[in-house]
Amino acid sequence: MTDIHCHILYGIDDGPAAVGEAMDLLRMAEDNGIDHVVATPHLLRMEATEDFISARDEKLRELSNLAAENRINVRLYPGAEVYMSDEALLSPDLLRRLTLNNSRYLLIEFHDGALDEKRFLASIRELVGQGLTPVVAHPERYRLFQTNRRPLHEAMQAGALFQVNADALCGFAARGEAK
Repeated sequence: MTDIHCHILYGIDDGPAAVGEAMDLLRMAEDNGIDHVVATPHLLRMEATEDFISARDEKLRELSNLAAENRINVRLYPGAEVYMSDEALLSPDLLRRLTLNNSRYLLIEFHDGALDEKRFLASIRELVGQGLTPVVAHPERYRLFQTNRRPLHEAMQAGALFQVNADALCGFAARGEAK
């Protein structure tokens, strides 16, 4: 099984604070049948892309080497969870460098409070027009989609995919509360 949205890299954004925690997460992934993990730390500002890629790739190499040394059979791949903004949409060359394992798939997120249907769909269409396949991270968390599923359907028709968090599939609400 492959996890395409994982904050596994230690010392970066909201991932584990230390290498030991990252190793524990890799062991837990392996115990749960996950053998491929795409490391997707948050990229919030496009001007930070070069530093982001450098730090991500260094941590990815370190963690991959440690996993191999410790006989943890989980392969790690580069990715990012890219915050969608006008700046991001105007940076197609940088976006291509942030895709999931250098593919055409780009994991994206939006600011929940500022997300409206028109802006969401325009972003999806722009990314598809750039030859990318947008993968919308955790759409179950966005208030817009909790009351209006039409933009999700239109985005899917335009070529978008969706990544749903496991807790949403296990009967828990977006904030972790039981339904």
